[in-house]
Amino acid sequence: MDNKKGLNSPCAQRETRTPMPFRAPPPQDGVSTNFTSWAGIGDSAGARTQDPLIKSQMLYRLSYRIKLLMNVPKFGNAKINTFSGMQHQFTTIFLLMLLIFGGWSTKLNAQASSDGVLNNLESGDKAFDAGQFTQALKLYEDVYSQGKFSEKMLYRLAYMHENLRAYPQAIYYLKKAAQEFGDKGTEGKIRQLMQRQGSNRFFTGDGWNDYLSFYRNWSWLFFGVFGACILGLGVHYWMPNNNMAAWRQLAVVGVWAILFLSGAVIFHRSFLMPQRAVLMENTAFYAEPGFSSNHRLNAFSLGETLDIDDRNDVWLQVSAAGRQWWVPKWVVREL
Repeated sequence: MDNKKGLNSPCAQRETRTPMPFRAPPPQDGVSTNFTSWAGIGDSAGARTQDPLIKSQMLYRLSYRIKLLMNVPKFGNAKINTFSGMQHQFTTIFLLMLLIFGGWSTKLNAQASSDGVLNNLESGDKAFDAGQFTQALKLYEDVYSQGKFSEKMLYRLAYMHENLRAYPQAIYYLKKAAQEFGDKGTEGKIRQLMQRQGSNRFFTGDGWNDYLSFYRNWSWLFFGVFGACILGLGVHYWMPNNNMAAWRQLAVVGVWAILFLSGAVIFHRSFLMPQRAVLMENTAFYAEPGFSSNHRLNAFSLGETLDIDDRNDVWLQVSAAGRQWWVPKWVVREL
């Protein structure tokens, strides 16, 4: 009977017949008890070894791996178990900071550019109060060309053009004031000016002024509610969603509904509202976009509000009261 012990025993000879080093590190996606795959050994007998040295190395690697996984830092509701995961989180933070900084810098630039406009507006007010109407008219027109205006400035522009007998221009600024700030008795004045210039029909309004004035005064509320809904939904989906309370589910449904409603109003005002213009000069009205097409005179009156339905090079297709014609774009001024 063979009584050899230790490394000379038949058992130890079978267990250590193919000793191999650990060639690969433990897998990075979780803890595994497959010691053979860790060591890169194809013979499963090595996984059942009783050799103290081999077992101690395997147990050390296993305990070290478990310790690492138990001490992984957390970010929000997700563990950062790889460098790429950390990089993704830091990239998200960086992009958010860049977005905030970009919006802040854009606001500063807009504020810097508006300083010059504000100075011209104040100078125009001073010139008008001093009776220097020619200078005031020039300054006001410069401010308006940059897309800035005040209610008082629009009424003053209408007043000065009326005194110059430029009635279509006066009508235009009155309609702009009514569209942006609501109709405050301008309808009667517009009819009077259209009658002075010889118009037989008095299409002075089209029903959109009240809606546009309301949106201008409360647009900040629509945008604020829309942004708050997006922020709330983002927080909801970032937080754990297991076993949500009934009130939270109901709140999410309500937030989605408010988001769609406010978004619909913003979308309608931004993309679905008809672009409007005022007829400023006498012209022929053409059936097609070309001077050789059939045309007629006096289809619309000077100062009439028209909807712009289509554009073709230097031509605009305009309509009002069920009539539609093509006109050169320089005879109208967009509101």
